[in-house]
Amino acid sequence: MWWPLLLAGSLWAGWGMDLPFDDLGDSSRAVIEGLRKDSGYALEMSWNSETGTPALLAGPLSKPSKHAPSWIAYSFLTRTGPLYGLKRPSEEVKLVSTEKQESGAVKLRIQRMLFGRPVCGDELTMVIDSSGVVNVVKGTFHAGLEAKRLNRPMIPLVDAAKAAEIATRMMEEQGTAGGQAEVQACYKPDGEEVPLVYSVTVKDAADSPHRVIIHSMTGRIIE
Repeated sequence: MWWPLLLAGSLWAGWGMDLPFDDLGDSSRAVIEGLRKDSGYALEMSWNSETGTPALLAGPLSKPSKHAPSWIAYSFLTRTGPLYGLKRPSEEVKLVSTEKQESGAVKLRIQRMLFGRPVCGDELTMVIDSSGVVNVVKGTFHAGLEAKRLNRPMIPLVDAAKAAEIATRMMEEQGTAGGQAEVQACYKPDGEEVPLVYSVTVKDAADSPHRVIIHSMTGRIIE
């Protein structure tokens, strides 16, 4: 669930008892206070209680900069790391793409990484204006994934080729397979195990994509 919150005036006055902020540590609270100041006390924030991270940060979130957008993005995530459960952003996130807007702003897509692999569905969009100020950060990042994995990566017993074979065979049994399978390994963030899975996309005879999720240890079809 997302909790919208406009942090103006007193920081603590906006944090009602029904909002999930009690578990935030001092470092996260300090980050929010710093963002409030940078935004001129007009920070707009939505909190995703399921991921334990912000779904949206908006406002003038940083000072102007002449650095490259990638540098600004990594610098911002280093500064706000406690909010997103990041300790080493250079290892835990990956810049996927940058797109220049007509206004001169740059939109970046940032992928959450875990033990060198993507986290399924975990991606932020960051908008940096023409003066190098971060204006918007929105999307989904799950916190605490390393702890759930006990800081240990999952070693797959099923390889990508076998996952493609399993997915294709299932589609053929349903009479819907019609194309080559595309496979991506990623960590599935929901749940306690955070398993490494294969996301397999197979197109049917009508060229419509179907996604199959396969556990990398057991070869079991999860979705």
